[in-house]
Amino acid sequence: MKVALIHEWLTTLGGSERVVWAFHRLFPEAPVFTSVHRKDLLPAEFRDLDIRPSFLQRIPGATRHYQKLLPLMPLAFEQFDLSDYDVVLSSHHACAKGVITSPDTLHISYVHTPMRYAWDLFHPYQQSMSPLMRPVAAMLLSQLRQWDVLSANRVDYFLANSKEVARRIQKHYRRPAHVIHPPIDTGRYTRSNEIGDHYLVVSRFVPYKRVDLAIEAANRMGFPLRVIGSGPLEAELRRQATSKHITFMGHLSDEQVREEMARCRALLF
Repeated sequence: MKVALIHEWLTTLGGSERVVWAFHRLFPEAPVFTSVHRKDLLPAEFRDLDIRPSFLQRIPGATRHYQKLLPLMPLAFEQFDLSDYDVVLSSHHACAKGVITSPDTLHISYVHTPMRYAWDLFHPYQQSMSPLMRPVAAMLLSQLRQWDVLSANRVDYFLANSKEVARRIQKHYRRPAHVIHPPIDTGRYTRSNEIGDHYLVVSRFVPYKRVDLAIEAANRMGFPLRVIGSGPLEAELRRQATSKHITFMGHLSDEQVREEMARCRALLF
């Protein structure tokens, strides 16, 4: 049985990438088709994967500014020739489920969420843009929503990572989804005997993660806050952090993150 894995982009290690790694362990011979990738930003074990990027990889600067290429991603995923595969397993939160498969291919899509900036977070994303860009973005996202719904018909079975995501799939695609929770290595996490007085945020710096709320709380209340992560909002969040008790720690290894979680007073999410 020939299996192909599909993922949005491989440019950082987040929750969805850890799910892809779990898929790879199940199907170690399966190639991973994705829009763009940067192996230098992924753990060493990812560098042995058979990663097959789309034509977007050849665009200068695409691996750093791939979010700006969202209007081209439906086309990019539709260009993959998957006719030789018996099973396609897509890891979806933007456009990955939109691949075109042959009539005899089984397509199972594991959904982290339907495209958030096109659906439930459309208006907050609009408000974060400049007034001049809002009409353009609204038009593009309207077209993308139509494609998103139509491409849902290409999926044979939907899997959701939670009941909430299954509800969104039913709402936006009018399709049922079976819930399979993502793999979590709970044995990694232990509580330190030395608990500090600081709070902790571990996140990508994107609008819907609302890191700004944690920073605003620390500004007002003056409690120590450590912020782990990076992303497109980093400069804005650093400007917002006026309290001297807020520390940005950048990108840390899994082991360093585990240690920080063990010692913090509480994790803010």
